[in-house]
Amino acid sequence: MDFTLKHTLSYISVKEYIANYLEREKFIALCKECPSYGKVWSCPPFGFDLDKYLESYNHLYIFGTQIFYTKEVIEKSIVDKEFAREYSNASFNKTIQLLLSHLLKYEMKYPNTKAFSVRCLLCEECACKRLENKRCIHPDKMRYSLESFGFNIQTTASDLLHIELKWSKDGSLPEYNTLVTALFSKNEIDKISLPPLR
Repeated sequence: MDFTLKHTLSYISVKEYIANYLEREKFIALCKECPSYGKVWSCPPFGFDLDKYLESYNHLYIFGTQIFYTKEVIEKSIVDKEFAREYSNASFNKTIQLLLSHLLKYEMKYPNTKAFSVRCLLCEECACKRLENKRCIHPDKMRYSLESFGFNIQTTASDLLHIELKWSKDGSLPEYNTLVTALFSKNEIDKISLPPLR
């Protein structure tokens, strides 16, 4: 696929992040408008205390990943909206897998850490078991997103990562799309590396 990646890393304490970037009422209301609301285990509503979950961590490492598209791909997306949708989804999914794989290595290496992804890809082909009122069949692999907990990703990107989010115009691809992932940790981690560039 014709896209390149650029990664940015930022650090903030969990306490400060909650104080300045958590807008749960606003963003959970937006979640309710999404077709995935209540249908997948990685999306709200959740059956546990979100604040208690977050307060078990002290340190937060936030990764911003920009997916840059070639001029040719952008131009094709302007005239072919189906191509734009499929290309966007494919580039997102490929990049999410790369990012989550990178973050899970830290989970394995450092106790009391938890990765936050963008969206869950585990059951896209067969549908999440939540639709059957059954438990997640991959609880060891499923990860939440910052958005699903009510964090403001736009201000997270602009303030902490210095990235301006770009939005699609008329269904075509923008210059780049941005994914925001994170690693919560109880203890400070000395060295955090950026994910690979594919």
